[in-house]
Amino acid sequence: MTDERPKNSSRATAPNGAFVDIPGGKRTDFPDGSQLIEGRDGDKYILTEDGSISGTIPEIRQVQIGDLAQVLRHEVVTTSDTTSHTLHFIGGGVLAFLHHRDGRGMSFEASRIMLRTLPNGVFVVCGSHA
Repeated sequence: MTDERPKNSSRATAPNGAFVDIPGGKRTDFPDGSQLIEGRDGDKYILTEDGSISGTIPEIRQVQIGDLAQVLRHEVVTTSDTTSHTLHFIGGGVLAFLHHRDGRGMSFEASRIMLRTLPNGVFVVCGSHA
């Protein structure tokens, strides 16, 4: 079953309040409660009923945190080719992403966060849910 939202916005919400919003994206709902959200730039996210988000992304240029006071810890691991970031939020939300040093995206994992993607590899973390 496909969501019949207007073509300019796609927002998927898990029962615990986690969400992924991709302006201009497409959302597909599955019988198990999970949702596939696809952006126009080739990014794809699976949002499960428990609030886990897993995705593949073509580019990461900027990650914006709506309220920096909500970040408990930020871990960065760098190799010669890639950089990995893991952010832990008050309320139990976690955001982890891996990208090539030139900004090409690789993977995106999160749980219990509210996320909005914008064009040109921009991600906005709007909050975290307990």
